[in-house]
Amino acid sequence: GDILYRDGSGLQRLAKPASNKMLQNTSGGVLSWESVSSDVVKLAELSATSGATFDIDGYFTSDYEYYTIKFRGITASATGNHMYARVLVGGSVDTSSYYARVAGLQYTDHTPSNNYTNYGSGSLTDDWRIGEGDISSTVVAEGGACGSVEIFDPLNASKWTTIIYKFGQECDNTEKTFTHGFGTYEATQAISGIRFYWDSDNFASINATLYGYK
Repeated sequence: GDILYRDGSGLQRLAKPASNKMLQNTSGGVLSWESVSSDVVKLAELSATSGATFDIDGYFTSDYEYYTIKFRGITASATGNHMYARVLVGGSVDTSSYYARVAGLQYTDHTPSNNYTNYGSGSLTDDWRIGEGDISSTVVAEGGACGSVEIFDPLNASKWTTIIYKFGQECDNTEKTFTHGFGTYEATQAISGIRFYWDSDNFASINATLYGYK
């Protein structure tokens, strides 16, 4: 796994590196193994197959200004549910009425004439409703709900935390909905994470990847 190369002084030997290293060439022709550097970093990959809530907590640091959560394969263990979100402050969920949102909803089924677009807004409530419209399917083979949540400047304790979210889902095999929204957490305190949950049921599956942006 070592590399032989020639620089200005002659033949050189570069020992093989540890994992996740990048080969770098300096102006003097010297090779070295360096850590990969990027302004976008995958911080965590998380999943669950049960549980009333799903938390992504403790990953926010001063190294990043905002974060994106990509989630997929989300199903509930029973029908009749919509997905919601709340913030975590110091590891504890905040159920105060600090949440507001504006959201757009697109809906279709297999009959084109049944397509429609709607929107909704919320005054201060105790959560964000991420999935608008009809209830999510519980059939794993249909792929489950998927989407993303962007969280901006969560550690700033002098201004509100804001999110932008997208959520697509299959509903009852023939119906599909897509929600896109903007939410504010109207409290001047740092947040440590975010919690997802259903109206009144448990997750059957959820997979999420968290990225930090410098």
